[in-house]
Amino acid sequence: MNKLYYLWSIFIFTLFLGRIGYAQTNSESEVDGVYMLQGVMETAAGFEFKADKTFEYMFTYGAADKWGKGTWKTDGTRILLSSHHSQPRSDFILIQSDARNSQGIKIKISDAENRPYAYVTCRLGKEKVTTNAQGEAYFRSIGSGNLELFHPIYSLRITQLQLNKKHNNFLIFPAADLSEVYFKDFEMEIGAEEITANQLPGMPPEDAAGKLKRYVFKQQK
Repeated sequence: MNKLYYLWSIFIFTLFLGRIGYAQTNSESEVDGVYMLQGVMETAAGFEFKADKTFEYMFTYGAADKWGKGTWKTDGTRILLSSHHSQPRSDFILIQSDARNSQGIKIKISDAENRPYAYVTCRLGKEKVTTNAQGEAYFRSIGSGNLELFHPIYSLRITQLQLNKKHNNFLIFPAADLSEVYFKDFEMEIGAEEITANQLPGMPPEDAAGKLKRYVFKQQK
């Protein structure tokens, strides 16, 4: 009797594990596909979840076109997203600086290929300047040397850099592609032919469209 009970227990346990494995595999296969954001004015966004457990994300809001990619996994009714690499600690980094025989302070923002970054809001002391078409901003004095930078289209945070107060010429690069959206165990809920999230990746949280409590992405047929 004890042996029969033992064998029956093993059978039931094995069957239970098989059903769990089938449910997980079936659930994950149902996630594959393209999902598009629903019902948010002037905003387009979508995910493509691939069978190899990678995903791509596209987001457009106003003049901002953003993207992201990484890997996904399921945990029950949740799907968790993580980017291939971590987000840099800041949006901008100081590359070099020197003292030149000129008046005032010059800030130059460009990428490694010398392509300028216009429209970056720069605050140095009490002065606030926006970079011009050449990616340059000029200040009268360096003050405390604390420089704040914010791109109104792509930044979701303020970068703070401490400048050498003996210098007056500064070259700054973006730390990475500012249009990339980063994910770190970003959680979404799996529903019937849809996935939902309580925040919209890439959307400034202070924007009205970024204050919704629920975002729905419908699976495309």
